[in-house]
Amino acid sequence: MKTGLRSRIRFIDSLGFRLAALLSIALLPIGLIAVAQSSRSIMESRRISDTALLGRTAEAAASERTLLLTTFGAAEALGDTVLAASERPEQCSALLRSFVAQSSVIDFVGYTNEKGLQNCISAGTPIDVSEYEPFQTMAAQQEVLILASEGNSRVSVPSVDVRWPLFSEGQWRGYLYFGIPKSNIGSIRDYSEGVRRPTVITFNARGEILTSSLARDDLEGQLPEGHPLTTFAVDTEQVFRGRNNHGENRLFAVVPVIRGQVFAIGSWGPREDLAAISIPAAVLYPLLMWAVSLVVAYLAVHRLVIRHIREMRGQMRRFALGQRDTAPEVLTDAPAEIQEMSHTFHNLTRILIRDEDALEASLSEKTVLLKEVHHRVKNNLQLIASIMNMQIRRVKEPSARRVLKSVQNRVMSLASVHRSLYQAEQLSAARVDRLISEIVDQMATVATDGHHRIDIRKDLAEITLYPDQAVPLALLTTEAFTNALKYIGRPAQGDPWVRIALSQPEPGLAIFSVENTLGTEIFGEEERDAQAASTGLGSQLIQAFVVQLEGELLTAEVEGEFYRLAVSFPVQAFTPA
Repeated sequence: MKTGLRSRIRFIDSLGFRLAALLSIALLPIGLIAVAQSSRSIMESRRISDTALLGRTAEAAASERTLLLTTFGAAEALGDTVLAASERPEQCSALLRSFVAQSSVIDFVGYTNEKGLQNCISAGTPIDVSEYEPFQTMAAQQEVLILASEGNSRVSVPSVDVRWPLFSEGQWRGYLYFGIPKSNIGSIRDYSEGVRRPTVITFNARGEILTSSLARDDLEGQLPEGHPLTTFAVDTEQVFRGRNNHGENRLFAVVPVIRGQVFAIGSWGPREDLAAISIPAAVLYPLLMWAVSLVVAYLAVHRLVIRHIREMRGQMRRFALGQRDTAPEVLTDAPAEIQEMSHTFHNLTRILIRDEDALEASLSEKTVLLKEVHHRVKNNLQLIASIMNMQIRRVKEPSARRVLKSVQNRVMSLASVHRSLYQAEQLSAARVDRLISEIVDQMATVATDGHHRIDIRKDLAEITLYPDQAVPLALLTTEAFTNALKYIGRPAQGDPWVRIALSQPEPGLAIFSVENTLGTEIFGEEERDAQAASTGLGSQLIQAFVVQLEGELLTAEVEGEFYRLAVSFPVQAFTPA
């Protein structure tokens, strides 16, 4: 996550991004003007498109509107005459039959009085419709009612039924019922040859489909998906885009045919949407202008600046990673300012290569001299230890032999420190785990001389110390291991053992410990005398070495069947004198 964040920050700080940001700000006013003009064009195109579709939908439903208005006019004209003749059913029926004979689309007209009796009719026999839902609705609402019918005793085919209320002296006197077969309505539509018929459906306020230009099987599939027709039964024109029940993208226009009564919904394909045709070109033009400007500017800056800067960055990276055989070449095809930078970097690297070569030669010489110093010090200390060993063999006094032996062990410890220093890759530090192991192995070989079986256990962590701590730790190891061999005993079970451990439980802190078993003595008096003196000097030296390490003596006591000495000290950095 941090790597991704750094990458984004580097991209934001890059020259290309900043150039794009500045150009975007510079082109912003022009872009806003273009977007505003495009938005205005889009809105105007949408308004024109919507108006055109509403007009075409209203035009497609004009036949139904004309027919219904004609029916309303006929109802107005027949109303008073039918009421006057209602007491004479035969005369009233003859009047209505004459009207139907003269009409080309209306198949039935009947008068239903306020009690639900329909005996003034253009065809059929009188019936009582007081229990029918349309009569009860008319009695309750007493207003024009236009319904869809799939056929009844009056009009046996699917029809549009118009019920016109009649009033006399302010009193409701029933209604006129007009039955218009849907097939007759379709016959009055006039379409020219070669003109595609629009998909238009008329419906009433109840959501019942009255007429349609579609086949009956395809009617439901062309309706808006998820929207009942009652949703659109309002006296306002509206245009919306959506899917029909077939899942096709369509453009729908809704217009009122007879306000509050009949409405028409037109379904149009995407190619009829003039606004959709103009939107992409109007919106993409400012975006395209902005994108082309950025691309041209970026390519120009990339060729003139960025690619040369990247080349210089590569030269710097290779130089930093160690490719310093020769100075990087000067960029000759770059602009003058970048050429000056490249020339300056070339001179800088040439001077650095020269100075580094001189420093490397000087360092190599000093390294050889320092190794020689450590080697000679080690040889001298070993020579001293050898001379002391020859002297020990000549001395007969036990106390003198003990003192010389202790001094010899300490000299050998110092020799081991110098041997570790000149053998190490880092001359200023030593691996003390290897140093301690060497001292212990050397002292164990001399002390046991192959006559006693002692298990030497080493658990040493890899720790590197500078000489200020390596020397006292080596001497501390010598004294602690000498004491462990001096007082070691055979336990109740198993072989005697000595355990030397060096650990680093946390960064910057080390713990050194020496443990030995207690029990039956395994060295005779003469062997103990040859190993160490009992003057208490060893304990004093241990305390002194702990102080030099700036450490703390954790324990120096008997714990069960073994004796344990443990020291903790901080791992310090090298501080030159």
